[in-house]
Amino acid sequence: MMLVVSDLGRREELIEDKTMRKIFPTISFALLLAGLFPHSAAAFKYTPFWLFNVQTDPVCGDGILDVGEDCDDGAVASATCDSDCSLVECGDGTANLGAGELCDDGNRVGGDGCSADCSRGYVVVEGDVMVRLRSPAEPRYSGSPPVELWEDGFVPLMFHADVTLAQELRMWTAIDEWEEVAPVNFIPRTNESNYLLIIPNAKYNWSFVGVVPDTDSCGDGHPAGCQAVMITSWGPGFRIEHELGHALGMTHEQKRPDRNRYIAICDGSEPDICEDNIQKLCFGGSSDGQPCDPDKGNEDCPNEPGTDDDAWCRDYVDQFELGPDIEPIGHYDFGSVMHYGQCDFSIGCPNGQPCTSCGAETIQTRFPNWRFQDVIGQRNYLSVGDAHGMADLYGCGDGTLDPLEECEGSVTGCDDDALGCDSLCRCMYPDGSCGNGVVEGDEECDGSEIAGCGQYVLGCDSGCKCDYIDWW
Repeated sequence: MMLVVSDLGRREELIEDKTMRKIFPTISFALLLAGLFPHSAAAFKYTPFWLFNVQTDPVCGDGILDVGEDCDDGAVASATCDSDCSLVECGDGTANLGAGELCDDGNRVGGDGCSADCSRGYVVVEGDVMVRLRSPAEPRYSGSPPVELWEDGFVPLMFHADVTLAQELRMWTAIDEWEEVAPVNFIPRTNESNYLLIIPNAKYNWSFVGVVPDTDSCGDGHPAGCQAVMITSWGPGFRIEHELGHALGMTHEQKRPDRNRYIAICDGSEPDICEDNIQKLCFGGSSDGQPCDPDKGNEDCPNEPGTDDDAWCRDYVDQFELGPDIEPIGHYDFGSVMHYGQCDFSIGCPNGQPCTSCGAETIQTRFPNWRFQDVIGQRNYLSVGDAHGMADLYGCGDGTLDPLEECEGSVTGCDDDALGCDSLCRCMYPDGSCGNGVVEGDEECDGSEIAGCGQYVLGCDSGCKCDYIDWW
């Protein structure tokens, strides 16, 4: 391995040191036999320990360049020397903030959480949301970063070479679910600078939220504007729809700033409702996303920033953090495909039993919404709230007929048979669907399907609208 030292003075110092280590033991031994051993600092620095019959081990961080060290600038890393006393090099597995590295995962390949030049890194929070590592002056993760939407609702995408035909068909089925309810359109990528790359993964589902320019998260020669969407759950259920919801710009439902009116988080703050059942996760170093003890700290995740090469390292990142800047759309949606489940991030029960078998839930719905306790976290359908939320997110209801909308209020492209424009900016036709048990079009509910209704709902009326308690 060849080491490159950019500073000329530093290079000369290393060369001199290397030379002295080779020749000084011979000289000092001869002088010792003659009784003329010098008592200089250099003698003690370069003379082998066996001449004194005292064993000394190299100490990285003491400011003394010992055998086996490439450099030693004291107790902390510098712009040229890592904290392990090796010279700074992207791909060596040690992130050096002083050298401008925000991450270093031991390679120079992008698309694996750290960019190829170690200047951009990412971490998964809330189980499946990828966020960018911030600069040392900023918090590593703080609630909900600003969301940028796809221009005019068009989402370019590509499939990784490892995606099978069956998986690609499953992805298009999930895409259809969102395109049916909102003015969005996924299109094969041509030369767009920002686009999604669908990648199969053995363990994880995750996505960025909305458009995140210059992520450099795809690797394999893709440009920096490529955004990876990792999928492991290709089977039945709406896990893919959930990740696409993030990619389109939706955050988790329970991040709404008004959520504490509807649910209680079992973090110990309300012991009369539930205990602290949340599994704490460590972030930093090699322990990203792994359980850790917030009271004791973690070997790879120190309590104090600056004590490790990762200045943002924390014991515990709140997976249930509120998004104070999020603007809620519609009623709180217990049935949203974007809502956490009651067992997410739970400490669990003995013998791997479900969290509900020993009271280890992490979320409890509040009175009078107890009936939705087993609804939260569903991954079987897009709720009415999901449909209206995504439609609203992409401009439905703003009074302007956008490219992917069929109509917008009185501005319509519907034909004469249409009854009007529904709240999803689609033409309504007399198909008699209300009462079939499936929430469609402008319906808020249908029969027993009332998960999309808000608090204090009595049921669904004959017009497929939510019927609420009249408190007045």
